[in-house]
Amino acid sequence: MVTRRKLLAGAGALAGLPFLSACGSGENMSLPDSPPNILWFISDDANPYIGAYGDPIARTPTIDQLARTGILYRNVFSTAPVCAPTRFSLITGVLPQSCGPAHHMRGVAKLPDIMRSVPEYLRAHGYHCTNNWKTDYNTNSFDETKIWDENSRTAHWRSRPVGKPFYSVITTFTTHESALIPGAITEGNVKPEQVRVPAFLPDTPSVRRDLASYYNRMERMDAELAAVLKQLDDDGLSENTIVFYFSDNGGVMPRSKRFLYDEGVRCPLVVRVPERWRNVIPKGLGKEVETPVGFIDFPPTVLALAGLTAPAHMQGEPLLSALASRSDFPRTTSYVFSMRNRMDERTDFSRAVTDGNELYIRHYMPHRPWGLRNAFSAQLLSYQSWETEHLAGRLNPVQERFWNEKPFEEFYDLRSDRDQINNLIDDPSRQAKIIEMRAALDEQMLAINDNGFIPESAAQEGYEASRVPGVYPLARLIELGALQPGANRTRCRGCAKLPSTAIR
Repeated sequence: MVTRRKLLAGAGALAGLPFLSACGSGENMSLPDSPPNILWFISDDANPYIGAYGDPIARTPTIDQLARTGILYRNVFSTAPVCAPTRFSLITGVLPQSCGPAHHMRGVAKLPDIMRSVPEYLRAHGYHCTNNWKTDYNTNSFDETKIWDENSRTAHWRSRPVGKPFYSVITTFTTHESALIPGAITEGNVKPEQVRVPAFLPDTPSVRRDLASYYNRMERMDAELAAVLKQLDDDGLSENTIVFYFSDNGGVMPRSKRFLYDEGVRCPLVVRVPERWRNVIPKGLGKEVETPVGFIDFPPTVLALAGLTAPAHMQGEPLLSALASRSDFPRTTSYVFSMRNRMDERTDFSRAVTDGNELYIRHYMPHRPWGLRNAFSAQLLSYQSWETEHLAGRLNPVQERFWNEKPFEEFYDLRSDRDQINNLIDDPSRQAKIIEMRAALDEQMLAINDNGFIPESAAQEGYEASRVPGVYPLARLIELGALQPGANRTRCRGCAKLPSTAIR
């Protein structure tokens, strides 16, 4: 398999990549003497219901303008389809399934001594770091009052000493799932009759109302971003601040949050880089990047922009810094991986890999239906409406599938099937790609020592405990997973032959 390290080995490969170096070995790079300020503006639970992404009814002028003056990433996928596991990866640079129980929706992972939080690295390098205000890091190894200079609802870069560079994280809950619970209506420019109902959902008034409300919440969030950007302008900081807008996972409609389809893990990412830092990106405004991006790449990106090299245990690569690539993981430029485990009170175990055009999902608990009742999300009237139609027998086969058991594997062409309703896993013409993506997922699980097979609270669970030689035969477990009914029993021949050095 071609890794990023191999891909970047030759100078010819660099010419085709959308990223240029911000630090590391780029001898021809001329960077400003002072490091940039870095601002993360995160909207909870947001798919790209955004004009810049081609949504015809979205009202997001601020993000659209940000895209025209920066970089829009077309294929961005969160670590998990829910916040806490994803935020573990954003604060540590390590995938949560490498450090169980961080891969569950609210687990308490114990970190090894080698791991520090992103703000700790930056503060040691002279940055002032603030968080306003969501944490949800899935570990109690961090004292949130100590890893940040300020962590509160009022935390702001304005609290820093004069002239000190800052790293500020601002999270808005305007688009959070709770905005649609219980049955809240957000009036605005988008009306229920304007929305497109996905093929897997019934076209009911409740579904349309929740969709319209969500578009209107996105518009409100866009205005909040505008206010934050104005504060940068008012403070005279825009020309030395790199701004990242993204969401922490996918959207909130039924079969979105908590699921590994596009609606659950595809996220927006727009980065605005001021003129004095334009040498870290391709020339020209309004650049779009098709290369798939995972959230695991965000921490090393921030460190690289600050002039730091990511520590060896971080599992991603700097987005804006190709020459600083240092990935030893069997991850290609073509694939991003996501995962699902326990979601609140409901246990499940699924893994996914995508290149932005095709999506492969593997379910290790296929006997559990998609439509397990989750107490929190079940408060959405759209979920209630879907279940009502199911119980009344009024759903078509595509809509009814959600309430049935899952297959072991799914494979979708995202270019022709935006709603992921046509499972092509048995299509003869797709087998070469399916085999490739199966192998990529197997290799990635081994490389990161995926804790998914370890029962929650078992002694073997955790970054260090699961790496004790002999305690966790992961290659064998992956191979055994292919023996369940509905699986292709030849799919993982050779997994157990992979060397133990693949696990780190």
